[in-house]
Amino acid sequence: MLPWDALNGFYPRLLTPTHARLLESGGKPAIKDFANTDFRQTLWLAPRDAIDQNDLPQPAAQCTARLQLGTGTHTPTSPTIDTRADAPGWLALGDPDLPGWQASADGVVLPIHRANGMFRAVCVPAGKHVVQFTFRHLLMIAEARKLAPL
Repeated sequence: MLPWDALNGFYPRLLTPTHARLLESGGKPAIKDFANTDFRQTLWLAPRDAIDQNDLPQPAAQCTARLQLGTGTHTPTSPTIDTRADAPGWLALGDPDLPGWQASADGVVLPIHRANGMFRAVCVPAGKHVVQFTFRHLLMIAEARKLAPL
């Protein structure tokens, strides 16, 4: 069993959907549509800001492959997942999308996108990669200070 499979029967720790549905910034899907979503196949992407709104259409259209997941390691602040695919594909983590997280594939930065209302997802390039998420608490503090300056 892989470390992220421990909650079998619940919302999966990792998802590799092949279809993305884009929402407008601040938009929400219809409750019926969201409730009927097969999250193993479809990802709802909600932009965090105007930059994310402009950048999301390209990965949403290009990330259509099903990633194959290999071994990995998991710590609360740095999960690492081996991936492989013939084309770009989505990797969604069932962890909250909070400020302070960064993602990379073989050391190359990957933008993190808000998925399924509260989780995080990245579009992983084609090929064999080691994807790593890293939590940087100082980034979280910097974001919090932007929202509530002293």
